[in-house]
Amino acid sequence: KGGTSLASDEDFIPASTAVSLIANGGVGNFDAIALQRKLTGTVANVAPNISDYQEGLRGNTSPSDIEMLMQMIYLRLTAPRADANYYQVFINQMTAVLQNRNSTPGNIFEDRFMQLMFQNHPRRQPPTLQMLEEIDLEKSLAFYQERFADASGLTFVFVGNFDPASLQPLVETYIGGLPTSGREAAWLDQGIRNPSGTIRETVRAGREPQARTRMVFSGSLDALDNDERIRLAAASQLLQTRLRTIMREELGGTYGVQVAPQMHWEPVQGFNLLIEFGSDPERADELAGIVLNEVEALKTTAPNATEFEEIRQYFLRRYETNLRQNSYWLGQLSQAISMDMGDSPAQFLLDQPTIIAALSPEDIRDAAARLLDSGNLVHLTLLPEN
Repeated sequence: KGGTSLASDEDFIPASTAVSLIANGGVGNFDAIALQRKLTGTVANVAPNISDYQEGLRGNTSPSDIEMLMQMIYLRLTAPRADANYYQVFINQMTAVLQNRNSTPGNIFEDRFMQLMFQNHPRRQPPTLQMLEEIDLEKSLAFYQERFADASGLTFVFVGNFDPASLQPLVETYIGGLPTSGREAAWLDQGIRNPSGTIRETVRAGREPQARTRMVFSGSLDALDNDERIRLAAASQLLQTRLRTIMREELGGTYGVQVAPQMHWEPVQGFNLLIEFGSDPERADELAGIVLNEVEALKTTAPNATEFEEIRQYFLRRYETNLRQNSYWLGQLSQAISMDMGDSPAQFLLDQPTIIAALSPEDIRDAAARLLDSGNLVHLTLLPEN
């Protein structure tokens, strides 16, 4: 735990670009090209990551290349490489991207959304050419080393086709050999929050006769409550089904509508419910009104028998499919550990069929009424300039 939250405001840009700069510079005495040659014929990929509140590694390998994976883990943590040549490539690429970035309506829309959603927080600003002047290779390396030089707070999760007995000596050698000092893992609350109340705004950009609408409801949620997480997901699925039926199939107002619940637990627990659709500019307000009406209906009207059974079967099918995917197990276990969900991080996965079986139509309605009653809404619409 820690992430870029531990960087000062002055060093935030070098901290936030540390992974891009250092991970692409190679490891130890190997620059990126030499490392690629060294790994030719093997499958052993390890990528570091540093988010707002955490840092870690993610990788994949074949059963025959597990030791190479372990070696890469060790090198990523103990022998990062700052490559001046890659640094210049990175600056040149970012300069080319940012020079024309504001000519794209979608970028203008996303930038404004981020400013509204995070109340113009200095750590949630759109990238600019001026920011490139703050990138510093040596500072990025120093921050990377500071976060990864001590492995005390790291928990390693391995999922896949391997023999635990064969894995153990490799873990003892490469992971057991990582430097530790007993440093206590912690992050700093930098005050990044979603806004309270309702914010509605229109961005005018571009000339294409098309509109884009994004509506995000936010509020409090106990992210450690497995039942509540399932209820939010079920309410979101029901809302998407209803909106698709009305907005696309009955009214022909959009090709598709996305409803996506997002939970967060750092620095505070809560959720966002994102609803987004494209449409003709002249119908944007009409369709947004339908969304608001259906959200209100979701809070008062439980799903009928057909809707409820479709939701239940959807979650059970998705669960059965996901259980066959290593990436799903890895993601869910890692998230449970990150959230400090107890001594058995797999329990949430194993409990899901039981939670789904106990779910009722009234549970979905009541959860929607409870979670969507905060009055917090960011509603942003992209329309053509004319």
